[in-house]
Parts: sequence; structure tokens; C-alpha cells
Amino acid sequence: MKNHLRLVRIKTAACLLLLLIFTTGVFRYTVSIRKPWFGGLSMEHHHWLTASTVKFTQYWLAEGPVKLKFGLIENPASIEFPTLRSRGPYPSYPPGTIIPLYLICKILRRPPTPALVMQYNLTNHFFIALLLSGLAFAFCRRMDINRLAALLFSLIPAGIVLLLPSPLFFFQNVFWSDQAIILPFVLLVGIEWFRDNQAGGKNIATAAASGFLLFYGALTDWFFIFLALALYGKRWLHGEYRGGLKKYILRSLAFWLPVLLAMGFFLWQLHALKMLPELKDHFLQRVGLNSVGKTEADHFFTRVWQGHCVDAFGLTGLLLLAASLILFGLGCAASRLDKKKRLPQEFNAALTLTGMLLLPGLAQIFFFRGHSAVHDFSVLKLTPALSVVPFVLIPVTAIYLLARGIPPGKIKQFGVGAVALLLFSAAGFYVKKEHPRFKTFFRTPNHFFAELGTFIAANTQEQDVVFSTKGAIGANPPLYIIYSKKRVYPVTKAGQIFYLTKDIPGNFTLNILSNGVPETDPGINAFIQLAGEKIIGPGGLILYKIKVRR
Repeated sequence: MKNHLRLVRIKTAACLLLLLIFTTGVFRYTVSIRKPWFGGLSMEHHHWLTASTVKFTQYWLAEGPVKLKFGLIENPASIEFPTLRSRGPYPSYPPGTIIPLYLICKILRRPPTPALVMQYNLTNHFFIALLLSGLAFAFCRRMDINRLAALLFSLIPAGIVLLLPSPLFFFQNVFWSDQAIILPFVLLVGIEWFRDNQAGGKNIATAAASGFLLFYGALTDWFFIFLALALYGKRWLHGEYRGGLKKYILRSLAFWLPVLLAMGFFLWQLHALKMLPELKDHFLQRVGLNSVGKTEADHFFTRVWQGHCVDAFGLTGLLLLAASLILFGLGCAASRLDKKKRLPQEFNAALTLTGMLLLPGLAQIFFFRGHSAVHDFSVLKLTPALSVVPFVLIPVTAIYLLARGIPPGKIKQFGVGAVALLLFSAAGFYVKKEHPRFKTFFRTPNHFFAELGTFIAANTQEQDVVFSTKGAIGANPPLYIIYSKKRVYPVTKAGQIFYLTKDIPGNFTLNILSNGVPETDPGINAFIQLAGEKIIGPGGLILYKIKVRR
């Protein structure tokens, strides 16, 4: 008996090792093809968000998160910003996205850079693919699929997650909460699956892990509210809150406590930063209820499904997601009508996993209509469902139901290996068709951000206020600020300079960044004539410095 168990474990370990080797190999290939864009930023396709992540982390490291009240602060410390509130805290999201990066920088004693953020993003991509494939393998074994067939099925999610165009781009070059939340999402779904389907799974360790992920996830992205609702609904349907009102209240409170703590912390933070009214405005915009949000959510179906989803996954991917949702609905109806309990527990287990992967992403997309319509990465949360549900959960469940008359352990005689190979091939053809489009997502990096920003940083201090003319730098782009550590204000008239500096107490240094061509506004030319220092910068730009004494 012991030898048999040892052999079983060795075979399982061998399959998991092969899965790891496959995932690692595909991931290394994706790293190599993304290398030309690694570490580079562009003003296009949401690179702004990666720079914002770097910027927020820089401020935490330089000033300390406690001093900043754990806020996501838009502007650097400078003489024109006398208060924390005047530095423009960002109210739309809690600060969970930058916590891991802050800790990594503290441990490694490295400053945050676009390259470091992209390394972390790539690491997320690898583990998302590996965990989804591991979950697929565990599901197949739960459905009594033999190891070789289970291995073939489990290779599919890794290939889809790693090779489709949208994940290829966003899991390297763009990192904000929508990307940061996917790994905790997959982890929590995996833990919930283990909790429900393994003997002794409902223990203190899984409860602690779930609670931590619920807290961190709710502190990172609103998506986790929808995931928490899905998990709570699942537990309620499974009868975990039965046993009287007191038991129901206590267990419900225990489940929701991490989420409530995260939301309470966020509300305290916004109150301390005096930003609660702005949260309301941003919320109404994201859900498409105020004037800006209604405009953004216009033509929602066309923009999100025919646009973002098809761009991300191809028309085939959209049809697979639609078919998965329809079959999930039919499965729920069948389970509900199954009064005589003829359907096996494995069927309900498959429904549960499908719901956890599919419903939260759809719920957020439809609820935050304004956000989803203008951000093509909003459909990224459907990647786990697309990689697992249509190619693994649905066919494996169908095989299990069709083979119910066969003795346990004999499903392999039902041709499951051939089906696994067929689906693995179909997934391969699907990926092969869509994968070459990944280059259309990437934009040529603009290294002038670093060159100009470094020049400004080297020639300014906290008492400097910097203005640019002729569009030398646009309004508050983080792609420059992460290097310059200084806000640069675009102006066309001297009156704008007077207005923006009128409330600065005491002496300061006025800086004008120009291309050297005489300005059309006489007032700006007069400022330049007063410059006591003239510094030549990159691209023929000139930084004029004028001392202002009050």
C-alpha cells in the first residue's frame, strides 16, 4: 500500500514538473519577444499608468507612507504645494497596488523604475499562468481524469494566458490595479477550490489565507468586491451559513471582516486627505451616471465587446466566453431543477469553479460601464475564465457525465486522452491565429522622457518652479516626473506664470524651459531676459532660471 501511494505521488509530481517546464519554456519565449519594449515608456496605450505606479512608489520611499497617509500622491514635494492636499491625492483606488513594490524596493534597497515594475509585472504573469494550469490539473484529477490526459488539459491555460496579445502586452508594459489584482484573484479562487474539494481543506490556514487575500484584494481594486460577493454567494448556496441566526451573523461577519477593514482604511485615508467628495465624483463617472461617465459609456456594447474583447482575445475568444456563460446558465438551471439529486457533486463543483472564474469579471465590466468602455484592459479579468472554462471545465465535465456508467478509475477507457489531445490542438490553433497580433499592442518607447526628466532633476531643487513653453512638456505627465521629480507647467503667456505662483510664500526660483526660439508673448520674453542662469538641455532645449524674492 505504501509503495502504491509512493508511486502515485511520484507520477503526480512528474506531471506537475512537466507542467512547470512547459510553462517556464513558454514564458521565457514571451519574455524574449517582449524584450524590445521592456523598460521603455510611451505616451500611448496606458504607459501613463506604469509611470504613475513608479511615481507613487517613489514618494512613499522618499517621504514615508505614514507621512503621506498611505495616499497615492500625484505631485512631488515642491514649494508651490504647501500642503499634502494641494499635491493632488488620487482618490479612485486604495493603495494596495504599490504596497508590494514599496516592500520590494525597501528590501532590495533599489529605487522604483519602469524596468523594476515590469519585472514584477512579468513575475505576476508567470505565476498567473502556472496557477491556472495547476488548478486545471487539480480539477481534472477531481473528475477522475487520468494523469496524462489531465496534463494535456492543464497545459492549455498556460499557453492561452501567456501567448494571447492582450496579456502579452499588459503583463509587461502596463501595471496598475487592473493588472495587479489578477494574481490575488487566481490565488483566492485556487484556495477556495482547495477548501471545498480537499479533505481537511476548511482549516485555519485556508481561512487565514483567504482572509488575507480578501483584505489585500479589496485594498487594491474594486474587482475584489465582486469576487467576494461571488464567494459569499457560493458559500451561502452550499449551506455554510445554516444553523440559526447567530451562527449566520457570526460566519458572515468573519467572511466580510477583511473587506470591511480594507474599505474602512480607505475611507479613513480619504477623510484624512480631505478627498471624500472626489471619491463620489469618480465613482459616478466610473459607473457611467454623471455627464462625463455617460459620455464615456456611450456605445458600451460596441466598444467593450466588439472592440476591447475582440482586440484582446479575437472573435473566437469572444464567442468562447459567450458560450461559456450560456452553458454556465444552463448548468445552473439544471442543478436547480435537479430535485432528485441525480447530478453528481462533481457537476456542482464544476459549476462553482466556473462561476468563480467568470462572474466577477463580467459583473465589474457591466457595473463600471464608464471605466470599461474607455479602458481596453478592463477585459483582462476575463483571461482566467477564457483559459480554463471553455477548454477544460466544460469538456471535462461533459466527459465525466457521459462516462458515469463506467467504474471509477476507468474513464481513461472512454477516449479521454484523445479528447484531451484534440482540445489541446484546438487551443493551439486558436493561439497560433491570435498570437501574431501582439505587436499591434506595443508602442515604440520614447527615451526622451528619461533624458529630459534627468536634466530637470539635476538642475532644480524643492524651491524651484518649472514652466515649459511651446509644449515642451504636457500637463503633469508621470512619464517625465518619475525622472524629473518636479512638476512642469505648460504656459503660453506670462499671466499664467503670475497666476500659478501668486500664492507661493517667500522666495523661489522661476524656471522656464524653452526651445530657444523667441517667444510670441512679450511677458515670457521679459522673464527670459531677467534670467540669471541659462542651462542647455537635451534636444536643444534651454532652462532659464530667474530668482524671485518676496
